[in-house]
Amino acid sequence: MDYIFREKTYTVSKFKTFLTNQLKSQSLETVNNFLLEFIQHNEFEFNDLISIFERFIYYAKKLGDENEKMLDFVHSKSVEYRNIENTLHLSNLFYKINSNYALNYIDENLDLIPNNGKEKVSVLLFKANILLECNELEKAFSVLRDCSNQCYDLYIFDALELKRTIYEKMAVICQLEKRSDAAISFYIYHCSFQASVEFLHFPYLDTYRNFRLPYSIIENTDNEIIQLEMHLKEININIDVFNSFL
Repeated sequence: MDYIFREKTYTVSKFKTFLTNQLKSQSLETVNNFLLEFIQHNEFEFNDLISIFERFIYYAKKLGDENEKMLDFVHSKSVEYRNIENTLHLSNLFYKINSNYALNYIDENLDLIPNNGKEKVSVLLFKANILLECNELEKAFSVLRDCSNQCYDLYIFDALELKRTIYEKMAVICQLEKRSDAAISFYIYHCSFQASVEFLHFPYLDTYRNFRLPYSIIENTDNEIIQLEMHLKEININIDVFNSFL
């Protein structure tokens, strides 16, 4: 969709390129004023709104604007776009300002999202990621359990892919909490769901044949999900025996 800036039309992508080019000869303050003018004088489609506000937040942070000032501006321009389908995208936008703003927005809107749907699981998973980043391990684990319970009525591809991710994060949390038995259990669940995803591609097995390469955390320690060898030693299990079950 095209938008107007000083009697010229731009897509959001082209306007962002225009802003970047202007920075070669203009100050950031001046270019930011161009951006604010563009925002004030147009009504955006939702995807374009998200894209242009990501640039707004980036400039505002570089200029040292206060988080509350950014939040108020984004809030005022996004109110009409708030609905169930947009919760995840708006949460991510608020996260770019401050993680607490995203958590607050999710908590305010979570009960409005129907249970057992992909939208709710995706929002919960995003909330768990933020809590993990904030080292709120117990809360993150609780949210991941809720995520898992919300997956059962999803389309099978979505359910398996989300479960794979959920159990990977649970394994990581258990490692951080030094719970070796639980870390190993959730890692096995993760591998099981990963294998299930790959088997759904049958008979196109090119991806499956490479399954053990990117996901083997014993043979390729650069891609470790958890420190499995350490956990196995902690509970007195031989690595070779464990590998025979994978």
